[in-house]
Amino acid sequence: PSGTHSTRGITVCSSDVVLDCGGATIVGNRGSSLGIGIVVNSFDRVTIQNCNVRVYQSGIGVYNADDTLVYRNTVTNSGTGITVDSNNILGRAANNNRIEENTATTNGVGISVGPSFSTIVKKNNVNTNNLGGLQIRYAYGSNVTENNADGNGNYGISIYRGRGLNVNDVVGNHSITNNSAQRNGNSGIYITATTDNNIEGNQASLNTLYGIFMDVSARNNQIRTNKIEGNTVHGIYLRLSSVNTIEENEVVLNDQHGISVTESNYNNISNNHVAENGVSGISLTKTHHNDIINNTVEKNAWVGINLEEGSDFNNVLGNNATENGDDGIGTWSSSSGGCPAFSTNNNNISENTVSKNKHEGIHLYCANR
Repeated sequence: PSGTHSTRGITVCSSDVVLDCGGATIVGNRGSSLGIGIVVNSFDRVTIQNCNVRVYQSGIGVYNADDTLVYRNTVTNSGTGITVDSNNILGRAANNNRIEENTATTNGVGISVGPSFSTIVKKNNVNTNNLGGLQIRYAYGSNVTENNADGNGNYGISIYRGRGLNVNDVVGNHSITNNSAQRNGNSGIYITATTDNNIEGNQASLNTLYGIFMDVSARNNQIRTNKIEGNTVHGIYLRLSSVNTIEENEVVLNDQHGISVTESNYNNISNNHVAENGVSGISLTKTHHNDIINNTVEKNAWVGINLEEGSDFNNVLGNNATENGDDGIGTWSSSSGGCPAFSTNNNNISENTVSKNKHEGIHLYCANR
């Protein structure tokens, strides 16, 4: 019923139930903001739909449940809007659940997916949450598609490993496709300590730091066909992350580097259009054995493709570096005088087209070999 005031609004105590609120509102105790508005714990095949929930620790919580549908609800002013989780029961995850066409705004976190398998998160609006829009932690095989995760205080969409059912559990293999992650307070999409994710067809623009940020042990991820524009720092940023593929992305008009790779090895960066960024188009710092192949890097304010500070054994092949504000391709150092200990050596720079750059086409500084 509308206007219910209690720490726990509705508890579903059976499987095979449809809870249709018909647009009614469930309101928690404003003094405590505790409890769960609607909770399903260890029951399967439950549908929760058409409910308005606000002012709870968790608006809608699905724990240790399989085949549950959370559909067309609105959750606001809660700690977490919608949660799917294992609730820390050893050996029991939440499987094959769906979160579709909900609005989760002005919460701490909009939607949180914890230890679970094959969760579908589709066509939700998770905007203007204080901490983050949509987070996936210690889960496997989620499909996150066609969501709007805009204007959140931290990340729009975040994927990371956390403490889960078993420290040795495999996490990752998520599909993050065709989402909007824009105007967030940190990054549009954040990935850390997780593997084998497909990040494709997303719009990650106008974020306060990065469009897509892969951080610390993000491995074997595919970053494809995303549009990344107008972020305040870098468009795509890899830090301490290896064996990833970045290809066919549109990376333009970011304030610093279009694509920045720092202390990250064996990545493939190919067939991207990287243009009109505020510093370099593609920048490698202290990285090794990366392939920079067949990119169009043009009209960036400084160097088109820049290798610096001990970036060795990289392949820079078949790129088109044109109309950049300094060199087309360069090896550089931040040292103010002489070559530093971390010079840039043993890179293969060949078969590139370099034209109409303001200074040299290819400039090798502090490169011994």
